[in-house]
Amino acid sequence: AEEPPAEEPPAEEEPPAEEPPAEEEPPAEEPPAEEEPPAEEPGEGDEECVVDADLEIGLSGLPSKVVAGSGWVNFDLNISNNGDTDFDDVAPWLYVDGVDHDYASNLLVLQARDSAGGEWITVADEVGAGGYFTSFSLKAGQSVSYDLRLKVDAKAPAGTAFAVAVGDYYNEDGTCGYTGDDDYVPYFFEVLASGTEPGGPVDDSKPQTGGKKPVEVDTDKVKETKVTGELAETGSSSALPTIATIGGVAMALGAGAVFVVRRRKAGTAA
Repeated sequence: AEEPPAEEPPAEEEPPAEEPPAEEEPPAEEPPAEEEPPAEEPGEGDEECVVDADLEIGLSGLPSKVVAGSGWVNFDLNISNNGDTDFDDVAPWLYVDGVDHDYASNLLVLQARDSAGGEWITVADEVGAGGYFTSFSLKAGQSVSYDLRLKVDAKAPAGTAFAVAVGDYYNEDGTCGYTGDDDYVPYFFEVLASGTEPGGPVDDSKPQTGGKKPVEVDTDKVKETKVTGELAETGSSSALPTIATIGGVAMALGAGAVFVVRRRKAGTAA
């Protein structure tokens, strides 16, 4: 009898070859969002600010001699728009200090009367006796006046002092300007030692030329004084004293005085 053929063992099935895991591609990086520059307030940075002769500022009634320890002396700051265009945001600035000596704020006190409330407010900052005043709109042909007063302490040494005023404006359409060389000039006055007699009538201080040291004004830490002036009854600028060009002193002041235009661009103004 024939033997049945031997059964071949079933072939072992090879396990299917494992496919290597697909490499995961890293997620595509999204480009960083571009930061938008902060929005500028109306009138800031739109146009280059220029010297504008229509904006005029000056002092009147400041005595040419002040005796230390003699009490308050009164004078005025006047600012006018002599043009045909309204100014939306005008800011005057005033600074008083010594030429021969550094009169710290405890030796020289400057105050302005707030026309809204009538109280006297000290004008001072890290620089000394000075600062810029609350801004306001000034229509074509209008003038605004501030009542000011100054007191020199009896301990103040005798010497030459000065007061200087400048101003600027910004408009909603982006135009801006500031007072020119004929305006930001110093009004010099003599500080006399305590107990000294001025010797006869004392004239008002006027912008002077020649024979005086250049005036240096540190404007890095100027602050705002919240006072408002009083609108003049007429738009005439007749209350402003005639200002003569003072040459070298005006040039020495020029670079520092235009800080008023830069103050808002640098974020130092409210």
